[in-house]
Amino acid sequence: MELQEAYKVMQAASGIEVGDEVKVLRTNKTNELGSCVLFHTKSELDELGWSGVVTDIYSNSVKIKLPDNHSFIMPFFVLEVTKKHEPEPTMITVKGKEYSEDTLAAAMKQYVEG
Repeated sequence: MELQEAYKVMQAASGIEVGDEVKVLRTNKTNELGSCVLFHTKSELDELGWSGVVTDIYSNSVKIKLPDNHSFIMPFFVLEVTKKHEPEPTMITVKGKEYSEDTLAAAMKQYVEG
């Protein structure tokens, strides 16, 4: 397996998802471990902050948005997930009323057991 292919497999296994809050643990070297990411200096990241939200996941890098709205492309292995993204509940409209998918599932279970 080539290094770039290994990077893709490891990134997929990392569990990082769009919406996750992450902390940058360190800088990276250009194309380190098969990523396509250019070198970032510590001073660059010190100026902009070391935490952000994952906005995109590419096959060979992760895009994070920092609090000051700057975005950086980073390899997954320099990131630590500090808070997992919690998706909004799926809402379903029944006769003009909105219910969450979980509420309907619980009601159906209660009806069946009922």
